Amino acid sequence: MSLIEDVRARNLCTLIQQSTLADVSRRAKRNAAQLSQMSRGKRTFGERVARGIEEAMHLPPGWFDQPHDKTEGQAEEQPTVKGVPYLSAETANLFPVPTIVLQGGETTMNDVIVYFDGDIFRRNFPDQTIEDFSAAIVLDTSMSPALNPMDRVLIDTSKPRFTTSGIYCLDTPAGKILRRMTCTLDGKHMVSADSAPEEKQLLEEYKGVSIIGRVQMVWNARKI
Repeated sequence: MSLIEDVRARNLCTLIQQSTLADVSRRAKRNAAQLSQMSRGKRTFGERVARGIEEAMHLPPGWFDQPHDKTEGQAEEQPTVKGVPYLSAETANLFPVPTIVLQGGETTMNDVIVYFDGDIFRRNFPDQTIEDFSAAIVLDTSMSPALNPMDRVLIDTSKPRFTTSGIYCLDTPAGKILRRMTCTLDGKHMVSADSAPEEKQLLEEYKGVSIIGRVQMVWNARKI
C-alpha cells in the first residue's frame, strides 16, 4: 500500500469511528465490506473513490489525502469537518477489528466495528497480526464476573482449537457463545459458564459445536 493510501485508510478509520460503518456506507453509497477493507489497507483506495466519498460526506476536496495530525505551532483547537472531530496521532493509531455477533445480539451489530490500539496490540502480541483476531461485545452475564455486559473481548481466531485452559468463543446451533474450557485427563474438553460453574458439559457430546478461538484480552471503561 502506498503512503497516500495509508493516509486515506487512517482518515477513513476516523470517519467510521466517529459515526458507524453503516452510516458511512449509506451516505457514501459504498459497500460496507469494501469500506472496512479499505480502512484496513486490504483494498485499493484510489483517488476517484476518495473524491467520491469526500463529496458524499460533504468533506473538502483532498481531505482524505492530508494527515490530520497536530504539528508544531498549531493551535490546540482544530477545525471539525461536518461533525468529524480532529484526531491526534496517538488516537489515530487504531486498528478496526472484525466483530463476532454473540448469541442474543441483533443482526445490525454486524455493522459495529471495534477499534484496538496498535501500540497495545504490538506489545502484547508481537508475533501476530491484527488479522489473526476478531472482537466481540459481551451481551449477557454468563461469564460474570470475568466478563460483564458491554465488555469488549479480543479473540484469537487463528487457532480454532483448544490450546490451553481459558475462555473460548464457541459456534453452536443456537448462536456464538463465550464459555470457559478445560481439558480432562482423558483428553476431552469440559465447558462451563462462570455464572454456573457446577454445570459442566463435555464438548464432544454435542454435535454442531466448534471452537472459533480463545479470548486473549478484555477491555472496558467501567468506573470503579
